[in-house]
Amino acid sequence: MPVLRYLSFMVASSRVPSNPPNKSGTAEGGFETRPYNNRSRVTKLAPPATQGLSRAMTWSIIARDERTGRLGIAVATRFFAVGALVPHIVSGVGAVATQALVNLLYGTDGLHLLRAGAPVDEVIARLVANDAGRDHRQVHVMDASGHSAAHTGPACVGWCGHRAGGNFSLAGNMLAGPRVLEDTAAAYVANNSLPFARRLISAMRAGEAAGGDKRGKQSAALLIHGEEEWAELDLRVWKP
Repeated sequence: MPVLRYLSFMVASSRVPSNPPNKSGTAEGGFETRPYNNRSRVTKLAPPATQGLSRAMTWSIIARDERTGRLGIAVATRFFAVGALVPHIVSGVGAVATQALVNLLYGTDGLHLLRAGAPVDEVIARLVANDAGRDHRQVHVMDASGHSAAHTGPACVGWCGHRAGGNFSLAGNMLAGPRVLEDTAAAYVANNSLPFARRLISAMRAGEAAGGDKRGKQSAALLIHGEEEWAELDLRVWKP
């Protein structure tokens, strides 16, 4: 099952895989289930997240739910365990997605700057200013009010770019073409009656239908934060 389709199934059914756990507590097929804010957190077991820099050709959407103020990031890629690298959110502060040649410090430092009250344009400017690898980076940022800004370095692999709309931001690289972001945006706007999580996944599936990551899809993730300090939803899927 394609990773975005499986992520959509998880959101729609609010269930984890039905395979019984083995003695280690891991379901057969490699999924791990843990209690998470009265929900289930489902992740594919992975080696420890890489330190420093990793390359993640991908596309993602950051959005703010106008009705509730919740912040969410949905992301898909032809890369291993994208949910461990790209999405970063702090409740009531903002969200950062760091992509292409990933600099994990963009997530932590970007959220620190947002917490300190820096405008999103300033956050982007300060993140890339002293980064020698900025030409290979892609990052987009949203504050708790829905304002966004983005950077796509000139050395990112094409097709690459970013788009912004009301309370949402899109960015992608090594995509099949600009329609991936255009269709993702159009679907997000059109499906404003859907629950927030399903709206994000529907948008990403529209981008997938337009070609998505031109190498294919290997992993996807959905991260949503509300009023509490912890995530309301943290779903990650991948396939070998």
